[in-house]
Amino acid sequence: MSSQSTIKRQLLIRADGDQQTGLGHLYRCISLAYMLQDDFVITFMMKYCPENILKEITADGFNARMITVDDDFYSYLTSESVVVLDGYKFGLLHQQEIAMRKVAGIVCIDDMYDRKFACDLIINHAPGVKQGYYNADLTTKFALGPDYALLRPLFLEAASKKESQTKSKELFICFGGSDPRDKTSLAVETALTATEFQRINVVAGAAYPYFDKLKNRFSSSDRVVLYQSLNQNNMLRLMEESSVAIVPSSGILFEVLAAGCKAISGVYVDNQKKVYAGFKELNAIVEAGDFSRSDMERALLESEGFTPPNIIDGNSAERIRNLFKQI
Repeated sequence: MSSQSTIKRQLLIRADGDQQTGLGHLYRCISLAYMLQDDFVITFMMKYCPENILKEITADGFNARMITVDDDFYSYLTSESVVVLDGYKFGLLHQQEIAMRKVAGIVCIDDMYDRKFACDLIINHAPGVKQGYYNADLTTKFALGPDYALLRPLFLEAASKKESQTKSKELFICFGGSDPRDKTSLAVETALTATEFQRINVVAGAAYPYFDKLKNRFSSSDRVVLYQSLNQNNMLRLMEESSVAIVPSSGILFEVLAAGCKAISGVYVDNQKKVYAGFKELNAIVEAGDFSRSDMERALLESEGFTPPNIIDGNSAERIRNLFKQI
């Protein structure tokens, strides 16, 4: 349904994040919440969420409720609710259970298209994805590709105004919120062999379990600067100061591209493979394969002569808002 009323509608976001699943689902949903905050009263419903991410959600003005079972979530649903689901466990049965509550709409954020969907809107901001890849209802609408990039406000602003500029000889490294395989340490070790970078900015996420080990290994280097759990202001500042970034093909890849970095990207978990393939097809990244030492050494050399195309225009929030107005 479409509403011209000044009364905000109810948006319930169901997502989780921890060391095992990573924080990508939560960060995508936080980005979406920023886009829709003028139109909806937004509540995050979570079983798992690191404490600092929970504080970030509430500090941003959104509601947050921790639940123990799905029935807790279902009890909040009304005919006025628009529901957003982001997580591979929220399959067809879960969507049908929600639809039985006669909610106003169901939106799925998905990057795998490996199951059937029964929802009103599917968002997948990976490049190269086509509507035909999805097994969905005939009435389902789609928001596909980087035109619908789920990014927080400062990154959208950076994407909309970025110009060709000479950046300092700094390298940015971040493997998302958790990095369970500790690719961060290998990337820093490899980057130290590349003498062209005067400074290596390393950001560990909120659920990264190896930060003490990282400090013990690299804090003595005068070229390595370590950070953890940065807010979007400081994250963007580091990206804009860096000419090259080493990141996985996840949400952070969209962020460094919005900030104007040359992105060295690869995969270390299966759900990054389709995003990686899409950006390779656009020649928008320097390929790093599975982030082996040899792949990263080669990519660092290739990055010197690489000029990425402009993929993210910073206007995705308006496009997504328009789609939600139709629900």
